[in-house]
Amino acid sequence: MAEKPTDRMIDGRDIRSLLMPSGNYPEIEDFRFLYSYFNNQPSAIRAKEWKLHVRIGSQTKNNYGYEASRETPLLFQVEKDLGERIDLADQESEKVSELLLELEQMEREVEDEGSFWGKE
Repeated sequence: MAEKPTDRMIDGRDIRSLLMPSGNYPEIEDFRFLYSYFNNQPSAIRAKEWKLHVRIGSQTKNNYGYEASRETPLLFQVEKDLGERIDLADQESEKVSELLLELEQMEREVEDEGSFWGKE
């Protein structure tokens, strides 16, 4: 088996423990995913069942009736709200702060690597 590269971010997770449960494979790491829209800049972060939007984009340009920014993000518990209709940002301010920090950390990691996002 090849060693995982250490000089760049890997977009994916080791799921062998799900595919081959009888093997001695590492547990699956917590899920986190960074979203971007048309200009390839960070738009949202998904961590476990939570998704935090700092920008909204839609193909129809109506943004689904929402506005989002880093100052006023949207927070959805997507495993209970698949359509992302119930914004929980006001009720879950600690989760918003946690995810904003994680988004900024992931953004720095990608920028430090220099292989994905360009500046406009």
